[in-house]
Amino acid sequence: MRIQYDIAYGSFFLVGVGVLGITLGSLLRIRLSEGALAFLGIWFAVLGVVALLVGVGYSFVLWRHFPLRLLLLCSLLFVGTLLFEDAASRTFVDTVSLLYGLACSMLSVRWFFIIRRRFE
Repeated sequence: MRIQYDIAYGSFFLVGVGVLGITLGSLLRIRLSEGALAFLGIWFAVLGVVALLVGVGYSFVLWRHFPLRLLLLCSLLFVGTLLFEDAASRTFVDTVSLLYGLACSMLSVRWFFIIRRRFE
């Protein structure tokens, strides 16, 4: 049973770190060559979507665990913000992306280093 939680939190951790990295790279205006950016962008898009789908799927299966429900709601807010990115201000999108990346990363790290030991 614990392996399912590990997969769910690991998936959200990958998505959170990726979103956090891209958002901070955008805010700090870190320059990458176009080839490297295209290569990393394609891999992040494919792996990020797969990891997000895995995390959301396990969140539905393990719905009694409150942090997974919170991550699911944050993911829905994040995806909704990205879908309506043209209607929202750039500051709002950057803020939601930054908060989503921090929330996913911190809740996943909390699972692996604190809660997982007590969860038997």
